[in-house]
Amino acid sequence: MRAWILGAAFAVLLLPASASADERMGITIYGPGTTKCHLWLSDQAVGGGPAYMEKIWVLGFLTAYNNYMVKDRPGLSTDDTPTFFDWISDYCAAHTEETLAVATAKLIEHLKSE
Repeated sequence: MRAWILGAAFAVLLLPASASADERMGITIYGPGTTKCHLWLSDQAVGGGPAYMEKIWVLGFLTAYNNYMVKDRPGLSTDDTPTFFDWISDYCAAHTEETLAVATAKLIEHLKSE
């Protein structure tokens, strides 16, 4: 367990610290959310630190949505994490220049419509 934690911490250090204003979303995106979809696809194919951190970012974004946006309404309609990642991969394959943040926001729109 300790080796896994140290490995994850090391992977975080390898990722560039980044922030980007996304005009379409009207918010500033931090961390792996600025990753382009084509990089998501290649990172997920290889696995390792960047792929793990991107997945954690997606789960954090979804958690924040559930916490801050749906106070008086039901949350997202599923908690099937692998389905989230598969949906994002499918979206990214069709929109390679979009960011992970946009792909995750589109996932939320999809889940809200179910």
